[in-house]
Amino acid sequence: MKTMMKNSQNTRAIACKILEKVVKEGKSFHPQLISNNYKNLSAQDLGFVAHLCFGVL
Repeated sequence: MKTMMKNSQNTRAIACKILEKVVKEGKSFHPQLISNNYKNLSAQDLGFVAHLCFGVL
């Protein structure tokens, strides 16, 4: 259970970093922005980060 919590925090932090690039740097959001910058994410984590980003935007 401790590992899941750590991964959850990491995916949320990744979503924050992606959103910062979109908002501050004017980058266009696309799920490839996540997969290109964070190649070690599982498909499930990639989907979760994308959902977080889409939910905010």
